Amino acid sequence: MTKDLLVRGLDEEIHSKLGTVADSLGVSLNSIVKDAVDKWLEQNSQKIQKHELILYQDEKSLSNLLKSIEHVTKDENIFRACCGPKNHSGIQFLEKHGWFNGTIEPFNEFLSKPNQYTAKVLQSIGSKVGKKQLFAMAFMTGHLAENKSVNHATKFCKWYGEKNVPGITHCVAKAETFFSGGVKDMLEFFSIHDQVFIAHDDKLHKLHLSHENVHKLFMN
Repeated sequence: MTKDLLVRGLDEEIHSKLGTVADSLGVSLNSIVKDAVDKWLEQNSQKIQKHELILYQDEKSLSNLLKSIEHVTKDENIFRACCGPKNHSGIQFLEKHGWFNGTIEPFNEFLSKPNQYTAKVLQSIGSKVGKKQLFAMAFMTGHLAENKSVNHATKFCKWYGEKNVPGITHCVAKAETFFSGGVKDMLEFFSIHDQVFIAHDDKLHKLHLSHENVHKLFMN
């Protein structure tokens, strides 16, 4: 059964443009609006699934970042979780503010069997999430890169990405761990994350990485 939909705030100019587009496509204005609504409903009914990277410059930058995240994630529909070495300042801060720590002891097991260990961590966190949206801060990747190599961290993050874990997961690590290595390893590590951010002082910068043709150097 169809019902009328009143769209408030749609001025005459926009209505006229939509009418012109509808006429050129040979469809009704209603079908355009319905298609837009259908796409919006489909997009917003799906659970968010992101695997992102945040690199921080120093402890001050990390502290500023975590204070901001702590503030913006105070929502009853968000399940806040963290995991990583217990002596990491990030873990200590988040635990102090009530975040669920999914880390399983002994943590040293992570270095020898990162995938198997993390599967247990996911089970631990998954048993608590319920119907809430997961927002996780993971300090494990940086620990792996520091104690093994960037290549080890890349393989681990690729495995994690293939797990399609629902919610938002941020791998958090110190920037110098990845910038001090080879460019190839660094770019490969960045590429397996949905987005890459750098926290510097009290600002968060987003990196845009793409393959470009050399002709781009001569273009405006």
